[in-house]
This record gives sequence, structure tokens and C-alpha cells, in this order.
Amino acid sequence: MFLIKLLRYIQGYVEFKADEGFPERFINLCAKDSLPLWNIKSIGGCLYAATVCYAFEDVKKTAKNAGMVITVLNESSLKKALKKHRARKGILLSLLVCIIMTAFLSGFIWSISVEGNETYSKEQILAVFEENGVRIGAPKRKIDTRLSGENAVAKLGRLSWAKVNIRGCFAVIEVRESVKKPPVIDDSKPVNIIAETDGEIIKYEVERGKSVLKPNIAVTKGDLLVSGVLTNMDGSERLVHSLAKITARTVHRINGSFNKPLCSQSFEQVRYSLFFFGLKIPSYKPDGAVFESRTYLDSNQKILPVGIFRYRQTESKNEYEITNDGLLLLNAFVFDKKAIGLYRRCEKILKSEIQLSDSIIRGSFVCEEEIGVEKEILTEQ
Repeated sequence: MFLIKLLRYIQGYVEFKADEGFPERFINLCAKDSLPLWNIKSIGGCLYAATVCYAFEDVKKTAKNAGMVITVLNESSLKKALKKHRARKGILLSLLVCIIMTAFLSGFIWSISVEGNETYSKEQILAVFEENGVRIGAPKRKIDTRLSGENAVAKLGRLSWAKVNIRGCFAVIEVRESVKKPPVIDDSKPVNIIAETDGEIIKYEVERGKSVLKPNIAVTKGDLLVSGVLTNMDGSERLVHSLAKITARTVHRINGSFNKPLCSQSFEQVRYSLFFFGLKIPSYKPDGAVFESRTYLDSNQKILPVGIFRYRQTESKNEYEITNDGLLLLNAFVFDKKAIGLYRRCEKILKSEIQLSDSIIRGSFVCEEEIGVEKEILTEQ
């Protein structure tokens, strides 16, 4: 209905009143000659209707033949409106430019969101899809949603399904991660369970095998915890694949020590680019390793394809001897790296003590961890 009204306004239409004569004859003659009439109504013995401008003269002749007198009530058209507001052509031009820009920019991707990811981070998934053309500012018509999803599944091994859904100017990447298969235990291979490190047994759960454990006993690395040799009722022996979870209280000592007295001095170079719908001004192609950070405009938690890209690149020049403060920072970095590995390995840290001596950082940790590891029982063939 709106489209019909718009076309009539562009063509121009006339609203009129016709009185006297024979209204029925007038309507029949107009229908016979295919003259368009709409909004026909009768009020107080007068006929009210509307018709397009190009047919108005024919409508007047038909009304005269029916003995009716036509009075023009209103005339509307786009041409008349433009003529009336010709002094404000700047506003009309701006409106036209705005409409054209909106139509043009609606053909690009404004923002991208990721749904369904657990193992992979949002940045990892976006990086893979960006290699397939799915990025902020990319033309929607150039994005192959099916192929980009298939390539992402092929590159990211833990994805079972991936798809790009384009909703207006926004792209939504939906992924499904495959379920990790549990490890397959080879029951045909007999194994013992031995201690991986020194510790004091706290608790143990033996599912298969012969336990040689007692609570609160101390064990050393390599001690037998669960035997895969079982004795039958008749005195014969058989070998099994032992299964058990052995938890012990352990002590770990780590230190942070950096052995290189000389370091390379680096100089930082920072550059910026303005990003606008896939266009970078100026265009910057880094030479070598570079750290890139992106900042986009946002509105109502929706990222807009306009922002600033920052490129930071470091270059090593010469070597110099580091100061004590610098050595302390490097030792702290080494210590932190070792401590992170310890925290990931242990189920619980019961106690920790850290000491600093001559820039060397030393730490003692009392942990609760699983210490049982499998060791194959060698048999003669």
C-alpha cells in the first residue's frame, strides 16, 4: 500500500469534488475509458474522488458529459514539492547523499561475534575466519559462508562444525567443538604403577591391580605402588593392566635464575592507521614481527567498522650488561614461569614459601598431587 501511495505521489495526483449531474454515469464512463479513480465517496450529494494528474483533463471531459461540475480541492506531486522547496536544495541534497551512503555501507560487515566456543578463544577463531575473508569492513557479497566454515573446521582440529550467519550488517560465527575421546586403555599390556616423585601417601583408589600401599607412608621416586601381578586361588599368577589414582603430599623447590649477563637492547617503533570499512589510512605493511592492537567505535555494545589500528614493532640494536634491577626482573620471570607449571600440575598447593637472595628467587611448595605413573611389565616371549 505504501508503494502505491509513493508511486502516485511521484506521478502527481489531484483530489476533486464533483456535484450536480449524474454521479453514477460519471463513474461508469471513467471505468469504460480506464480512467483511474480512488477514494471515491459521496457526502451531502457531492462526489469526492482522486485521480492522477496526467488523466485529470480526460476526467473533466467525462464529468462534463455526465452533467457534473468539477472543483479541484488539492494537488500533490513530487515535482511540485521540489519546486516549492528549491531554496532548500542543500537539505534535499544532503538527504539524498545520506540515503546513498546508508545503502552503500549496508553492504559491508560492521561487527563479528562468536558463539559456542569453549576450548578456542574468540581471537583464535576470528583469526582463522579472517584468513577466509570474514572480517570487519569486508563486503558481504564476497563472503562465502559455507567455504569459510569448512576451512575453519579443517584448520582448527577440535571444531566439528562452523558456520557464518550474516544478519543485516552483522556477522555471527557459530561453532561446535568436538567432544574429546577418553583415552583407550590397552588391557592386553600389563603394567605396574610406580611413584613419579617423592611424597607422602594421602589417599589412594585402586580399581585394578594389587595395592602395596598404606596411608601416611613415605615413598620415593620409582617405588612400586600398585602391582600388576595377581595371584590366583590355585597359586598361579596372572598379569593385568593396573588402574589406580594415588594422591600424595609432595615438596617442590624451584628457583628463578637467569644465566645470561648480556641482553639485547631493543627500540620500539609505533605506527597508527585509521580503519574505515576495510580501508586502512595509511596502509601499513609491517616488516617482521609486529604486535597489532585494534580499537573500534561501538554503539549500544555493537562494534562499528571504524577505528584505529596500532602497530608496535621492536628492533634489537646492540648488547649491554643488565643492572641488578633488570636481573631481578628476569629472574622473577623465570621463577613465575616455573611456578605456573607447578600450579597447573598439582591439584592443590597446601603451603608456599618464597625467599629472595642476591637477585635469586627461591620457592618451596608443599603440594597435593597425583604421583602414580604406569610402567610396563616386561615378560619373556
